[in-house]
Amino acid sequence: MFHRISSKLVTIIVAVFFVNVAVLISIVSYNFSDSIQRSNDKLLEASVNRYINYIQGNFQELATLLESISNELQDQYSKNNWEMNDIENTIKANLDASDHAAYAFLYIPKPLPNMKEHYPMYTAPNGRLMMLFKDNDVEKKGASKASSPTLGSPKERLSHA
Repeated sequence: MFHRISSKLVTIIVAVFFVNVAVLISIVSYNFSDSIQRSNDKLLEASVNRYINYIQGNFQELATLLESISNELQDQYSKNNWEMNDIENTIKANLDASDHAAYAFLYIPKPLPNMKEHYPMYTAPNGRLMMLFKDNDVEKKGASKASSPTLGSPKERLSHA
């Protein structure tokens, strides 16, 4: 009889032991999984914030360059000093100053009559003044070139830039 009780007791103890181990493994797995999930969320949030700051800086740089070009053109307009070489140099310099902008354009829907006469290469068939700028190497300064809209398709204009 003692032999039966001891085997039953051992069986119960072993069963309780395995149930406790299973519960312990479940709790540890849940806590570990939850901790890993929180770490992943923090890592993802930090990565997203890094890219947000990078993109935001790029947009702020481009906005500043556009504002600089706009102010320079408004200044030239207010002085009635529309020298195409100055305008071209202003846009090229600002395009070269950017590490991210590769293209720029100038579009004047109603240019002054003397602009059309003096700069026919930038005058489109519809009478509007247009210039397309391409920075061939954004990391190298002085790689910007202007092209004329009268050269044909945009692909041809870029290949001549």
